[in-house]
Formats: sequence, C-alpha cells, structure tokens
Amino acid sequence: MAGYRATMVQALAELLRSRSWRQSLVLAAAAGLGLACRTCGGAFLVDWWAFVLAAWLVGWMSLATVLGRRQGSIGTQARRLAIAFAPLALWLGLLVLLPAVRLRALLDAWALGGSATLVAALWLLPLLGRPPAALQRLVDWPGTVWVLAALWGGLYFLATALRWWRFGQYSQDMAIYEQAMYNTLHGHFLAYSIDIRYPRTELHRFADHFEPIILGFVPLYALWRTPLWFLLAQSLVPATGAVPVARIATKWCRSSWAGIAMACLYLLFPGLHVALWHDFHPIVLAAAPILWGVHWGLQGRPALCVLMLALAMACKENVPGTVAVVGLYLAWRGQRALGLGITGAAIAWGLVAVLVVPRLFSPTGASFYSHLLDGPTGVAQSLGGLWAYAGNRLDYLASVLGAVGAMCVLAPAELALAGPELALALLSNNRWMHTLQAHYHVLVGVGIVLGASRALAWLRAWAPGPAGRTLGVRPPVARRAAILLVVLTSLVMLRGEQQLLTAFSWSWFAGRGPEEVRLASLLAQIPDGAPVLTNDGGLASHLARRRWLIFHYAPGQASDRVLTGYESVDYVVLSVDPWQSDAAEVARRYPLDLLGREGPYHVWGKRSLVRQP
Repeated sequence: MAGYRATMVQALAELLRSRSWRQSLVLAAAAGLGLACRTCGGAFLVDWWAFVLAAWLVGWMSLATVLGRRQGSIGTQARRLAIAFAPLALWLGLLVLLPAVRLRALLDAWALGGSATLVAALWLLPLLGRPPAALQRLVDWPGTVWVLAALWGGLYFLATALRWWRFGQYSQDMAIYEQAMYNTLHGHFLAYSIDIRYPRTELHRFADHFEPIILGFVPLYALWRTPLWFLLAQSLVPATGAVPVARIATKWCRSSWAGIAMACLYLLFPGLHVALWHDFHPIVLAAAPILWGVHWGLQGRPALCVLMLALAMACKENVPGTVAVVGLYLAWRGQRALGLGITGAAIAWGLVAVLVVPRLFSPTGASFYSHLLDGPTGVAQSLGGLWAYAGNRLDYLASVLGAVGAMCVLAPAELALAGPELALALLSNNRWMHTLQAHYHVLVGVGIVLGASRALAWLRAWAPGPAGRTLGVRPPVARRAAILLVVLTSLVMLRGEQQLLTAFSWSWFAGRGPEEVRLASLLAQIPDGAPVLTNDGGLASHLARRRWLIFHYAPGQASDRVLTGYESVDYVVLSVDPWQSDAAEVARRYPLDLLGREGPYHVWGKRSLVRQP
C-alpha cells in the first residue's frame, strides 16, 4: 500500500515541480478543452473552450489585483480591474445577438470559468497566513458540524416539501410508502397497488424490497397522515452522517479543519443530492447509520456499532453487502471479533433478504436483484452490458471519484467500503445504476468520503517529508491546501453535473400559485379510500390514502393503455396534454363525467357515482 501511494504522489510531484505560469496556462487550457468535449459533445467547442479560458484569465487577473500587495492606489487597482473585465464585457454584449441555445452554452461556459476562478481564490487563502482567531474557534467548536448538518437538512426538507406540495414530484415512489402506511392502519399490512410493473395488483411492500425500517413510520403516520414524515426523515437522517465523518477525519488528520472539510464533502456528494431530490427511498437513510457504525466500531463501542449497522441493513436488502465489508474493515483495524461477527451476520441477513423474503411475498418469487443470481446466463448478460455501455460506466466512475478529487484512491482499504455498491452499479444493465441519477448511489459516498479522509491524513504526514521539501511547500500550507482541494473539487463536480442548477431551483421555495391552489381544491373532492386511477407522478402522492390506486406512468396522455382498469375505480385523475390527447374523447369513450379541470389536470368520476343524489 505504501508503494502504491508513493507512486501516485510521485506523479503528482512531477506535475507540480515546474512553477512556470505558461505550464499552468497550458494545463488550464487542456482542462477547459476536455470539459468542453464532455459537456457540449463537440457543439460550439471552440467558443465554449475559449469562453471558459477567458473567464478564468479575467478572474485570475482580478484576484491578482485584489489579493496582491503593493499594487498601487485604489484608483490604479480599479483601472486594472476595468481593463481586465473589458474583453469579457464586450463578449457578453455580443451574446444577445446569438441564438438562445448557443447563448445558454456560452453562459454555462462562463459559469464554469467563474467556478474555476473561485477555486483559485480559495486556494490562495491558506497562503496568506494563519486564519483569524474567531474563525479558528468556530472550527474547533464541536457544535459547528451539528449546525452545518441542521442547516443542510432543514434546507433540503424545505425544498423537497414545497416541491411535493406544488405537485412537482417525479414519480410514484413516495406514494407507494404512504399507501402502505394507510393500508397498515386499516388492517392491510404494508399493502399497496401502485407498482407500475404489476398494475391492478395488490402487493406486499416486501414483495419488491425488504425495508423493515419503514415500520417506524407507522406510528408517525397514525399521528398525522401526511407523507411529509418521509421527506423529513430523508433530509435530517442523512445530515447526521456529517458528524461521524467530521469526528473520524478530525482524529485521523489531527485537525478540526479537516473534520469540517470532510463533513462538507459528505454533504456535497452528488449521489446524496440526487437521491434526496428523487422522491423518497429508505436506502437514503442507510448512509448515516453506516458512518455512525464505523465511528463507534473504531472507538471500541460494539453495542452502538451493532445497533447502527442493524438499522442500516433494515433500510434495503442490498445494504448488508456494504455492512459485510464494514465488518472486514473493522477487523483489519483491530476489532477482530466485532468485525468478523458483523460480517457473518450481514451475509446471513443479506441471503435471507434476497433469497427467502421474495419467495414469501413476491408474485414472481424473485427479487430486484434476481438477475445477478441466474448463473452463467446472468453473468454473461452483465458482462455484455458492461462492454456495451463502457463509456457510461467510465463517466460514472469519473463522477463519483472526481467528487473528492480522486484522493480516495490513495486509501484503498477505506475505498473498499464503496466496493459492493460500485460493483452493483457497474454490472447492472439498468442505465440509471451507472449514471448519477435517482437514489442508487448514496452508499457509494461512504467509502468515497472515508477514503478521502484517510488520504488526507496520509498527505498530512507526507507534507513535511522529502517530497514536500522538494516542492517547496510548508506543512501547514500543504495541509490546508489539500483540504480545500477536496472540498472545492466536490463543488466543481456538482456544478459540472448541473445538479444545483437544474434540480435545486430557488423557484421551489415559493408557495402554491393560484392554479395549484385550485388543483388542490379539486383533488379534495375525492374522498379518502375511494379507488382512483392516475397517470402523473406529481399527483400520485396526493392520492395515496386509499387501498386501490392504479398508476400508469404516462403524464400528459389519456390513451387506452393509460385507462386500462378504469372500470375498477370510482375516479380518474389524469394530466392531459392537448397536443397528445383529447380530454373530451375520454368522456365520450368511457362512462365518465368530468368533475373539474385545472390546466392539464382533469378529474372524472363514474357516471353512476356522479349522478347519485
């Protein structure tokens, strides 16, 4: 392992040995060109690359003026800034003459160049000397990471709750769990009927995934029948994972700065962001208990460690794979009996969850992961998919490793904690499993972040050595610069994946508009418990309080396929795109009466039901 690390660092040292600004410029240009190729797919390549480089150079000149010493009077600095920004301002003025698509591409390039400038600015901060005493006290305060976690969790809960309230959810996932809670309280234990793979079929929740953690929501739902319980848990529970990350990194690196930095890195992990924004899934709750389990295991607290890891395994049937590796890791770190016991229990739990539970509850007797258990045929299909979509998988690896500047590769033992989920994603033929979408990538962040923390600890010990002296860096500067590198790389990766701009929109913090208020009033006419058919994910979680809910995911459509099963419900609630479907045709072809409409949303009732006095 030491030789592996030394080889990686030697390559880095050779890259950084030269201090020529020309080499830095060439590297920046090459990076911009590569990003342009990946982001734009070759479209507007020259302009996009040039715009990134121009924004980067202008920002760097501005920083040199502001942060430099003995640069003359304020007037002189202002003139230099004006001269620096003049070409970019002229270019921006010309953008109004460009087509909208090209304008968006170049503005995106400008934003990326600005992000690179921000990275450069924050890289300069450690070089200016010791941080202010007040800032140091804030970083050393143990409650700081709790405050960060609370702010992060509260922000996401507010955003996702308002998104649900405004009928903006993607699909039926959260409605599945609310319907299971509703039916459990009405004598039908964890029953739901909204699975798009088995339409018009009542299933048990364990038929699809073994997630006993959802039983904890039953008393909460009995107290207040709202799906906001799911969003609250999905926001606050993952946020607490920042605390064990901070404690582990602080101990390993002997630096509170490292603890705060790694906590921020965990909260900024792109896989966690997309999971929180994709409805509700219990597996998102598993990352924090696993991190707490690792922390308590390393601290020699076996009872707390086992409790946390058991809660994590209760979140989904694939979590025991990661927990088994956690046990091996704890055994390698000196907790031999505890670690091997955890590994054995996790393997047993996983086998029962994958092989036994589906046969008891699933209509097909198979689980979501059954294709991995089909012997040579399943393996051949997986390897075939691996070859067919190798490019997608390489992009996926670049995204998850790049979120920490790939520093986790310096800590293969900790990186192994991400191994089971990475293998599952790379071998799957489901394209969502090897792209940063949905909820499949939360557990990958456990190994990625802990690997970066261990690598940072190793770099801290390496900085005072011969390689550090060769590069001419002082240990405190090298430490803080490495910390900033990891956090800022995560920020740039979020920007590069366009997660913050495309999904996390500030518009979601607004209240319901007049149309949404009228839609809510229209849906309130449907009584709880009445059977309903719908086609829109944004409506499904507002109609889940009933035993029978048929869902065909086809927003904007009202075809025969969508209306299959309408005879078994009392109400039909569809979003109808006037360019694809004729709402009036629905009433003519089916015995339905229109109860009301709001925009594309229509609510019909059976004629026999509507005509009752």
